Amino acid sequence: MPWPWKRKKKKKKIHEQLVHLLARHPRRSAAAQVHAHLLTSGAHRRLPAGAALALWKPILRLYSLGPSPEEALLLLLSQKPLLSASGDSFTFSFLIKSCANLRRPAAGRHLHAAALARGFSPGVYLQTALLNMYASCGLLPDAAQVFDEMPHRNTVSFNAMIAALASSGRLPGARALFSTMPAPNIISWTCLIDGYTRGGQPGEALALFKRMPAAGIPPTAVTILAVAPAINGLDLAASVHGVSARRGLLCLRVLNCLIDAYAKAGAAGSAAGVFEEVFNSGRESVVTWTSLVAAHGGLVEEGLGLLGSMARFGVEPGEKHYGCVVDLLGRAGRLEEAERVALAVPGSSLVWRTLLNCCCLQGEAGMGERALKKVVELERELHSLDFVVMSNVLTRAGRLGDAERVRMVVNRRRLPKIPGRSLV
Repeated sequence: MPWPWKRKKKKKKIHEQLVHLLARHPRRSAAAQVHAHLLTSGAHRRLPAGAALALWKPILRLYSLGPSPEEALLLLLSQKPLLSASGDSFTFSFLIKSCANLRRPAAGRHLHAAALARGFSPGVYLQTALLNMYASCGLLPDAAQVFDEMPHRNTVSFNAMIAALASSGRLPGARALFSTMPAPNIISWTCLIDGYTRGGQPGEALALFKRMPAAGIPPTAVTILAVAPAINGLDLAASVHGVSARRGLLCLRVLNCLIDAYAKAGAAGSAAGVFEEVFNSGRESVVTWTSLVAAHGGLVEEGLGLLGSMARFGVEPGEKHYGCVVDLLGRAGRLEEAERVALAVPGSSLVWRTLLNCCCLQGEAGMGERALKKVVELERELHSLDFVVMSNVLTRAGRLGDAERVRMVVNRRRLPKIPGRSLV
């Protein structure tokens, strides 16, 4: 008999080695390699059900969290007898998350029914996954029912329901739920602020943001991005800028938002100062340049100079940049120059629509008709707003009969409304 210290270490079985590999390398690429090995070797068929399940579960989890969550559902189909019969609530949670990411409510309902048939206890993890899935698929009543039936709720489940209500415009319900939380965290505050901003209630968003320090909740960069569209003055822009600087939140996206906020407050100099900070750090992007061009509303020559500077610094101007320039020129009454810029941008309905709006401001009917014709040529679907703007142009030009005929086109064809758009 060998001495105890000379005994060989027991070698791990192949499935244990693979499970250990996935634990050490929790990436989709590792899961795909293990999956390919199992399919080519057939090793999983020689394993007991428990060992096979322990191997498939981490692959399923990594697929569901990866960039192609449909792989998790395909794996379920290929191993359905094992996963359906032996899977636990965590397995179902990952599959339901895949349904949420893919916006597949029918598959999510099927998994919900399967979990109930298996007799799983209504654990908070599984039920939060179901709540997220229904909310992501736009089924708010189902999400609310899951939330109401939860015997135990944690911060994650509260946040999921608040986000679902806020994103669907049910802001009073979201605020009421927020008020009942024992300890709202930064995600709770940010979800509600974002809901108010997107819901056209900037005052409520700002009031909530100002309450955060007293509640002991410091903002994150995501919070700043959520409240930034609600900023409506120079003092507020400077205050948010200061908070962001003190908290170390001045990432590129926050700086771009600050340029936009200063621009809306009419502080082109402050916007340019933030841009200089971004440029000196070498982090500028196309969005940064767009924000700065828009910041120079009314300062036409400065805006044109910025457009010329982009090429010198290796940034190719896009349709939004040209749209900003058309807007600058059009609002300054330099419509002929604006039209020349629009003609230089091939295939951009955004630029021509911007010119149409400028024609409305200046009462220039002839150019407006040319701009509308270009918009119609470039877009397959006609929108009522373009014809309403054209009608307003004709009305300002005193061509009331033509304006009425344009409006009749809208009524006769029942044209859809175009969604709101911004050049920044």
